[in-house]
Amino acid sequence: HAYEKGDFAEAVALGRQAVRRGDASPLVHFYYGVALVAVGRDPEGFAEVDTALAADAEMSGKAAALLSELSEREGLSAADGARRLRKAFELDPAIDLGRRQFAVAHTYYQDRNFERAAALYAGAVSKFPDAPECETAYARLSECYAALGDDEKAREAMETLVKRYPRSRGAEGATANLNDIMYQDAQRHLDAGEFDEAIALAGELVGRAEN
Repeated sequence: HAYEKGDFAEAVALGRQAVRRGDASPLVHFYYGVALVAVGRDPEGFAEVDTALAADAEMSGKAAALLSELSEREGLSAADGARRLRKAFELDPAIDLGRRQFAVAHTYYQDRNFERAAALYAGAVSKFPDAPECETAYARLSECYAALGDDEKAREAMETLVKRYPRSRGAEGATANLNDIMYQDAQRHLDAGEFDEAIALAGELVGRAEN
């Protein structure tokens, strides 16, 4: 078998011929797809793997394992590796992403899939609270939650960023956003005649400015 021998170019050539003839079995689509990924043609490879799994879902675990291995190939960019691992994770959510969960979360963030990005970022900062990636993760978490309309969680993420990384560039932006939110909250309380709440928020804003 060309793939098992590591001859990915040959596996691609044979798979392409079978697909063109129209007699490719799910297994052929499977190895053709994984071979395409191995030679750097990831989108085509993912599509072929999906075709194989549509016919035989039992191969999903094997596909996830092979794609996970290919995500760590020498010379592969971190971004491409993260997308391969993401595909593996989608096929088998039981895969342990480790600290690369931050990188996989970023692929969803880039694709504006904020729900999945938020779930993975939140899980990553919980599992690896001391990882250097947490600083960026909290900033992106705040953006994800805001995009999803969850203002409370967005604010919590910003507050955590400011508290844990007060000197970071992200914290500067988060502080400004928090101040804007607090000002708007104070204005709403004032307009509603809730003067105690408005005064409390105004006092907090003044305290932030002095710090």
